[in-house]
Amino acid sequence: MFQRLPVAIHDGPPLGAIGATGIHVDKIWLGTAYEKDGCANETASFSLARDDQVNVCFRVVHSREEESVEVEWVKDGAPFRRRGVNIPDIHAYRSRAYLVLRGEYLGAWQARVLSADGMVLASVDFSVTP
Repeated sequence: MFQRLPVAIHDGPPLGAIGATGIHVDKIWLGTAYEKDGCANETASFSLARDDQVNVCFRVVHSREEESVEVEWVKDGAPFRRRGVNIPDIHAYRSRAYLVLRGEYLGAWQARVLSADGMVLASVDFSVTP
């Protein structure tokens, strides 16, 4: 178990579980686009007619050691795809993953950020409509 939760003045509380190293997520959001500051055009409903992709942005807080997380895409309650994301050796790091939309992706979705030990650090629900 970790000895101390890494924390600084601008950090928020963990949104979900805390990984074995103390890694946690204090912000997660979705958008139709990605810009320098993170996901833009925030929404939880994506349309195949209007949108090209779903972007999930998140802020990871951890000790200053390089590690990784996985973003898991879950469709209608079933795991669909996972993608690894490297987290560099800085205290708080904002990153993102994206899902390119396709016709067969209609339904209820969830994006989950998982620690290396499989803990769900944060999750966010969204839908894909025609």
